[in-house]
Amino acid sequence: MRLIDEKILLITPKCELNGCGPKKFGWMVPDRWWLVDFEMACSIHDAHYYWIKRNYKASGNSSELEKISARFESVDMYDALMCLLFDQRKYADEVFYHNLVLLNKEKSPSWIGMQARKPIIWTYYKAVRAFGHNFLK
Repeated sequence: MRLIDEKILLITPKCELNGCGPKKFGWMVPDRWWLVDFEMACSIHDAHYYWIKRNYKASGNSSELEKISARFESVDMYDALMCLLFDQRKYADEVFYHNLVLLNKEKSPSWIGMQARKPIIWTYYKAVRAFGHNFLK
């Protein structure tokens, strides 16, 4: 079974991959939920956030933004970059959700366990959507 964007793990520093939960607070969210290990999906998500953050910081140089904004007065470049960041984050979060669902379906030893994990997966995904931006700073 292959997960979406699994190969991103090959180019991401291992120190950036901490499994489920936010960096430094990963102990709050277990990687394993009732016999199914979700660490791989969480690490792919960590890798996405790492590359988004790295690309955003590289393009987020305020002096460069001011030069660009001066040329295009009708366009607020900061807002444009924030939209780009939001789209990248949305993609990362949706891949995360689909990978969680795939792991749940493929690795569940029982149908009942798979069904029981579905609301947990959905709730976790919604929490990531609501609060994940705080970890891109």
